[in-house]
Amino acid sequence: MDAFLGAYNQVIYSAGEGPVAAMMSFILGQAFPGQEGYIPEPQYQNSGGFTDVTTAHWQRDNQEQLRRTPFLITQTKRANRAGGVGGWHEGEEQLNRYLRPIAHHYPRVYGIVAIGRSLKFYQYSHNLGRIMFLHSREGPYDARDNARAIINRLNYIKNNH
Repeated sequence: MDAFLGAYNQVIYSAGEGPVAAMMSFILGQAFPGQEGYIPEPQYQNSGGFTDVTTAHWQRDNQEQLRRTPFLITQTKRANRAGGVGGWHEGEEQLNRYLRPIAHHYPRVYGIVAIGRSLKFYQYSHNLGRIMFLHSREGPYDARDNARAIINRLNYIKNNH
C-alpha cells in the first residue's frame, strides 16, 4: 500500500504525466499480474499511433501456440488537465483512435483515461464504432478515494476481455 500512496502523492498539479503513469503502472500491475500472463506495454504502437500503456494477455491456444490479446489501453494526462473537459476529450479521442484498430480483431476492448488522480473507464462499442462509458454513469473516480469502484471495474475488465 505504501508504494501506491507514494505514487499517488507524487501526482500533483505541477507534475507532468510521469507520476500519473507511475500510479497507473502500480494499479494495472495489481489488477493484471504478470504471473497470470498479463503484461503492460508502454508506448505500444498500433495503426492508430503510440498508446501510453497497452495491457495484453498472453495465453496458449488449443494448438499450444502462444497468443497475445491486447484488451486495455490506458491514456495518461498530467494533473493540471483534470479541471476542464479538454483533457477528457483529448484522452477519449486518443482511445477511439487506438482502440478502433484492435477492436477489429478482438470482441471486447476497453480503455482508461487517467488525468492526474482521476480515472474514467470505457468500452469500445462495435455497433457505434467508438468508445462509450463502461457503465452508464462513469466517474471520474479518484484513485484513492474511489478504490472500490476502480477495483470493481478492473475486475470486470479482467473477467470479460
